[in-house]
Amino acid sequence: MESKAFYIEDTWDITDTLTISAGLRNETFSNYNGEGDVFIEIDDQWAPRLSFSWDPFGDGESRLFGNWGRYFMPIASNTNVRLSGGELGIQRYFIFDGDYDPVTVAPSNVGTDGIPLSEEIGSTQITSSGEVPDSAQLSDRDLEPMYQDEIIFGYEKVLNSDWTVGLKATYRDLKSHIDDVSIDHAVDALGYEHTGDAHGYVLANPGNDITIPYDRYGTGELEMTTFPAELLAYPEAKRKYKELEVSTKRGFDGVWGISASYTWSESKGNTEGYVKSDNAQDDAGITQDFDFPELMDGADGFLPNDRTHKFKIYGNYQIMESLLLGGNLLWQSGRPINSFGAGHPNGTPSYGDTYYLTDSDGNLIKAERGSSGRTSWVKQIDLSLVYTTRIGLADLELRAEIFNLLDADAETEVYEFAELSPGIADPNWGINQVYQTPRYLRFGASARF
Repeated sequence: MESKAFYIEDTWDITDTLTISAGLRNETFSNYNGEGDVFIEIDDQWAPRLSFSWDPFGDGESRLFGNWGRYFMPIASNTNVRLSGGELGIQRYFIFDGDYDPVTVAPSNVGTDGIPLSEEIGSTQITSSGEVPDSAQLSDRDLEPMYQDEIIFGYEKVLNSDWTVGLKATYRDLKSHIDDVSIDHAVDALGYEHTGDAHGYVLANPGNDITIPYDRYGTGELEMTTFPAELLAYPEAKRKYKELEVSTKRGFDGVWGISASYTWSESKGNTEGYVKSDNAQDDAGITQDFDFPELMDGADGFLPNDRTHKFKIYGNYQIMESLLLGGNLLWQSGRPINSFGAGHPNGTPSYGDTYYLTDSDGNLIKAERGSSGRTSWVKQIDLSLVYTTRIGLADLELRAEIFNLLDADAETEVYEFAELSPGIADPNWGINQVYQTPRYLRFGASARF
């Protein structure tokens, strides 16, 4: 992938108390296939930015400020590789003979070429031919850029020579998203042949029409074809973030200083972005989102990074001239929990996790995203001790730090798969998987000449 950008910005002092800044950024993202040719280029992405700062009383002791900006996002490199890299995928199955390496627990009855020596089951299945696909069929002809808008408003007030208080509100809104989507539903509805990839994945804007050259009847002749959004059956991508922060700060006066804040926030939508952390898909750009419409039914809800409450305190104290004590406190509410199922009213998808659970009577019950409770609150205290001195021409700094002083062990992630298959519960659902990092120490030294 190659990206290019240029921007222009200027600042105007409208009055003695009002300053305005404005800018315009242009970006181009070029994505290359396995043969080094551009298979998709998104250009003319014009991103305006505007901000202001106003001293309402003209005394230099308060400030009202605001920012608005548009931010474009590139297609993840992994998406480029998977769609146009010419991957070769082969699946072969062998009978396990029971012998394994006691250290790696991997089967040991394997030849020098990595192929098992035991009996093979069935025939070789080729999932990807290794050929670089036709670039024109990889992306929607009318593909729109991926971007979000951000708005920030805030107010700061100096109370006296030491203390400052502030209030800030932030709002982010995903306006356009790009993902690899299957066109299977529309192909079936229109009575066309399934050609090309097993599920006909195309880079597109979910919820919009898709127009690509397509071999409608399996004759080898490509015709420009529009697959209507209503037949594709995907929702539009949504992600909204809201935040309200109250803060106070006492500047360091040579003896001590402190800053503290409380943040209320809400992150909701049907896509987290490049990754999908609630099912541990951290390979950027390659998630199950929008692979099938069934996987997005019920996906609108609290996203994995939603933490409603967050308290932070940072402070330092000069014990003596060369010795500084610092401390951090973090206290935040837990993340939402899902109950991923396997079934759907339209049938069980060939892969992926749904937001439906099957009860004992065979009824499908929707379990919408983030509706199965929250993980525990996370509380952590970190301390540091910094000693500074001068030796010859060098300023020497010795640092000792202790993280998670109280050795708190709240879970930060749990197992969120509630079904092994439709109607068969997964007994591991809700089990704690990731905890806070245990208490640990770190020592460091640095010298500046």
